[in-house]
Amino acid sequence: MELTSLPEDEWNKIINNSESFWDETFKISPRAKKVVDAFKLYAQTMDKAGYPYR
Repeated sequence: MELTSLPEDEWNKIINNSESFWDETFKISPRAKKVVDAFKLYAQTMDKAGYPYR
């Protein structure tokens, strides 16, 4: 198994661009909001875990 990673600046671009996507997606329905909330909680957890888990 080989560990691969993105450079920090590229990863931050992905995170910043995804925030507007999630903000639009959660407006679709109450179920979509629950899914987005779960993904956001997961993202926060992975951010706290730090490298190499996020």
